[in-house]
Amino acid sequence: MIKRLLLVFSMLLMLTGCSGSEPEIIKGWTFQYDEGTSDYSLFFQLLTESRKVTYMEADVVIRIVNDEGEEVYRGTKHITKDNFDYYTSQAVESRYMARIRIPEEEIYPGKSNNGKVYFEVYSDGEIYFDEVNCEAYKCLPVKDATLIAEGLPQEVKYETSYSGKQSVVVIQDVTYTFKKGTLNYLEITISGEVLYSKDNNSSQSVYYKIYDSEGYVVDTGSAYLSSLSAKDKFRETFTVLDITPGETYTIRFFDHS
Repeated sequence: MIKRLLLVFSMLLMLTGCSGSEPEIIKGWTFQYDEGTSDYSLFFQLLTESRKVTYMEADVVIRIVNDEGEEVYRGTKHITKDNFDYYTSQAVESRYMARIRIPEEEIYPGKSNNGKVYFEVYSDGEIYFDEVNCEAYKCLPVKDATLIAEGLPQEVKYETSYSGKQSVVVIQDVTYTFKKGTLNYLEITISGEVLYSKDNNSSQSVYYKIYDSEGYVVDTGSAYLSSLSAKDKFRETFTVLDITPGETYTIRFFDHS
């Protein structure tokens, strides 16, 4: 019984703490992506001069700039008492805060998923709280990256330096998937056929270089094909990290000896 009374009393304190008095302090602003609703939330808290949580009706001007300097969002959201409630965000426990939702489709995909969210609060057309900002960490929408494979189908020779044994494969197709997230990377799949192999059931390697849109080499490596004989078909997948969203890449294959 005592526990129930204490719970009711604490809830009353929480409700009476929301004074509706004129706010003097803005604090606790955070920004996050909400996977369940496929939108973004900007949270902040308003306090009176006596440090009681409160609310207000206002216009909030918001802009989001990613780490590549691209402004990916600019808009104004009107808030009322309905925007204020006890919320639990990814950054803080349950607090009485304003929550402004921004649909994912309103934010322009850019070249970085990191950035800053800037906002200022207006009342009756005048600035009420000056601009502040918070981090948008690894959550902004990004453009797809593009991979071009030149000169397919292409025959590629592979010769081991220690034995001199040679293989010839033909690369017939290259497909890819751009994986977005904390790490942006390409998952690349090459497919083709072994035309010639000195020894049956031997291993081959297909060597490649990847260039960006300005012609700079950003990655070089090999795809390892194991236990293949002449006329065997293959499909091999490998990963290339540190991919820039919105960039166009070209993959080229070359002989190795």
